[in-house]
Amino acid sequence: MIRPGQGCKRGFTITEAIITVLVFSFFMAVLFMTISYGFRTYSVAVARSDVTTEARRIVLFLENELRSSAYFSVSVEKRTISGNHRDGVCFVSMLDWSRYNSFDSIESRPNWDRYLIYYATTDLPSGKLVRLAINPDSSDVGSFPYPLFTQSPQTYLLDDPLGYKGADLANTRVLAGKVKSFEVKLIPVSQEVDATVLLRQNGVMTRRGDRTREGGTFELHYRVAPQNTR
Repeated sequence: MIRPGQGCKRGFTITEAIITVLVFSFFMAVLFMTISYGFRTYSVAVARSDVTTEARRIVLFLENELRSSAYFSVSVEKRTISGNHRDGVCFVSMLDWSRYNSFDSIESRPNWDRYLIYYATTDLPSGKLVRLAINPDSSDVGSFPYPLFTQSPQTYLLDDPLGYKGADLANTRVLAGKVKSFEVKLIPVSQEVDATVLLRQNGVMTRRGDRTREGGTFELHYRVAPQNTR
């Protein structure tokens, strides 16, 4: 004789099965939301890191080199695309500041022998910030601003950073690839150069993950007084 409760197994009731599925679904939803939030947080952090790196690179090159230049040599080419500034600026510099003959022995002024051109390409939605180092012909050394740039700026301000192949080109460098706006203004009263760079952050996936939300912008603004203006 088999007594009740001995040797028999009782299965789940429908109610218990439903409760188990609901609990499991709840934990799966929490896990998915946690992973999704972590991914979006990581994406935002990476986007901010990328744009911060570009901003630091711009300061390292443009601001520092402009600060060591001379105001009377600065020439600005104004350009806009879809309402955003994509200017170009050219100013004097030197190939090697550490040379023994870098400065005039009598007037103690720099013996200028190079020009630098910075400009933003007109690509949409984001352009590139390009730096061209120019070694001028001997006949143009000491000419301010650089005559070949002022006469034909479009020759240098190409959307393809490697497109310019002129004989005066020393090297080309792309400093940033997410430029929404680059505006340069001259302040004659104080002999300063005002520069504003607006960088676009990478897009971030939405919470649902079905589309990309446009990233924010990072503004870099500074006013520089070239120190060798005299």
